[in-house]
Amino acid sequence: MNRKIEKQYIRKVRQSLPVYGCKERAYIKKLEEHLQDYCDEYPDVAEEDIVKEFGTPTSVVSDYFCEIDEDYLFRKLRIRNHVRISIFVITACIIILNIFCGYFYYKEYQATRNSNITKEETITVIKEER
Repeated sequence: MNRKIEKQYIRKVRQSLPVYGCKERAYIKKLEEHLQDYCDEYPDVAEEDIVKEFGTPTSVVSDYFCEIDEDYLFRKLRIRNHVRISIFVITACIIILNIFCGYFYYKEYQATRNSNITKEETITVIKEER
């Protein structure tokens, strides 16, 4: 049961982080080790006890951001913003391309539907000479 509570708490902390890089992974790993030591020391620990000892996940993240370099954080946030914008632009281009192709396929369908299709039969008779 303790592992489940530990994982839930770590997951909440990780979800509260706006960026997740090498430094954040190292911080989460350290926090996991401290949390595991705490749970080994107190086997019947509840989530409320963990929150009392370590703080809420948002306060843990807030404390982490007070400790790290601001330039690192701003650089990571800028990169994250660029990635989001790039994904948005690529998705918009794909949607526009699909609409464009769909329009031309529909026009081709209409042209084919309105065209007169005629059927010609050619009969070739071969006569044998006797």
